Amino acid sequence: MAQTPFGAVDARHLIPGAEADIAVRAEALKLTPGRQAQLIDVRPHGAHDLARVESEGVIWRALIPPRTPLGARVDVAIQASGAFAFSAAG
Repeated sequence: MAQTPFGAVDARHLIPGAEADIAVRAEALKLTPGRQAQLIDVRPHGAHDLARVESEGVIWRALIPPRTPLGARVDVAIQASGAFAFSAAG
């Protein structure tokens, strides 16, 4: 498993101990009211808003329900079907 600020991503197909790049689809991040991260930018994006979420110095993009307030504190969970690990070896 590869660890991220928002949870682990399956990396069993990679060589154990190898560096990995993690890609998470914006729609695979589930936000709920909490304290883990903060919304630092929110923009309209069709039926949702596209938000930038910051935690531990890392900024992620997420699709969220419309009109979620800028600056809101949230907890974030990764939905496994939208998260992928790739070998970081060039």
